[in-house]
Amino acid sequence: MDAEVPLVEWRGRMIPVRQGPDRARRVPYTEDRWNEHTEYNSCHGRIGFIGSNFILTWMKAAATPVINLDILTYAGNPANLASLDGDSRYVFAKGDICDAEVVGSLFRLHRPTAIVHFAAESHVDRSIASPEAFIRTNVQGTLVLLEQARAYWTGSTSRTGGVPVSACFDGRVYGSLGPEDAAFSETTAYAPNSPYAASKAGSDHLARAYFHTFGLPVLTTNCSNNYGPFQFPEKLIPLMILNALEAGPCRCMGMGRTCATGCLWKITARRFER
Repeated sequence: MDAEVPLVEWRGRMIPVRQGPDRARRVPYTEDRWNEHTEYNSCHGRIGFIGSNFILTWMKAAATPVINLDILTYAGNPANLASLDGDSRYVFAKGDICDAEVVGSLFRLHRPTAIVHFAAESHVDRSIASPEAFIRTNVQGTLVLLEQARAYWTGSTSRTGGVPVSACFDGRVYGSLGPEDAAFSETTAYAPNSPYAASKAGSDHLARAYFHTFGLPVLTTNCSNNYGPFQFPEKLIPLMILNALEAGPCRCMGMGRTCATGCLWKITARRFER
């Protein structure tokens, strides 16, 4: 295999990523690089699967600069955005969404006109083994982001309409459907069945509370399972593809009768582009 192809470790195996070597541009979040009148989007959790696809799509369609904050967990791969190397509109800041000083400093320094929140722990099995990480990132991280966005919005003297916050949440907050049940909708009662789903429900409720209590302009989505390029191979579709290519086992849950809906990442991304 070409030594220039970047790899990510997964279950003791090195999996090649789709794009070129890791040349993602890293800029400390404290570096003052932008004119105070520059308008751009602040993006959180965007080195992962949906976030990196969103940034690539956005950068092709818009002239607005993007600041990307990501802590780079096991599922985050800077090579996903290697094609943006040298693009002055894109800045990557490595940092923790749970760190209020980091998030607040980014807002004060770069003065975003919109905030998009993709940062999350997102695998159900991992939430069963380690629920604390999911509560920290998905609940505490969302709280920090909302509070810092509110502080930035209320302290800004240059904007009167508020800074819209868009957050990508999950349909699992509604629980499970039987074979004859109607599809979920925005009015379906919450019934999370895993620590992951419970943490996302908590995030949902915080976003709703900040909208109703403080008037913070928040838009949330609850999509079904997303799939597409750059998805980490712990998820069903890339896992089955890799196992099949290696003539390995392709196991189904339970008796194989469980049904799940899938959503191509582009459909989710388009909701945020609007």
